[in-house]
Amino acid sequence: MTALEFIGIARAKAAHAKLREASDLLLRPNPTTLNDCCLLLSEVTGILEDLMAAGTSELSPEFSESLLPIRQAAQELQAQIQHGSRFCLGWLQIRMGVGYTRGGAPIMQESMAESREGRSFDA
Repeated sequence: MTALEFIGIARAKAAHAKLREASDLLLRPNPTTLNDCCLLLSEVTGILEDLMAAGTSELSPEFSESLLPIRQAAQELQAQIQHGSRFCLGWLQIRMGVGYTRGGAPIMQESMAESREGRSFDA
């Protein structure tokens, strides 16, 4: 294994750890943890871009294997983010929704303050 691959494996492990940390932060969503999560994901992006830029034409099996946990963690994080997004949209629909359009888009009830200001939501 080359020195470049050894460093790459260490960087891949760091990226994996940051993805896991981001996943843990998303279990307690609030503005601070969401901001911290975004910072971690930016760091992971930087690590992966560095690994791509350093690119070795022939990767050792050890280096290739070090990338697999990153893929798995990223897929799990993607599912977690999608679930959270759908949860928030569903909660919003429950709290403010009055039905759905024929196309399936939610129709939101305007608030009293918005009614006084003359604002409305077009469905």
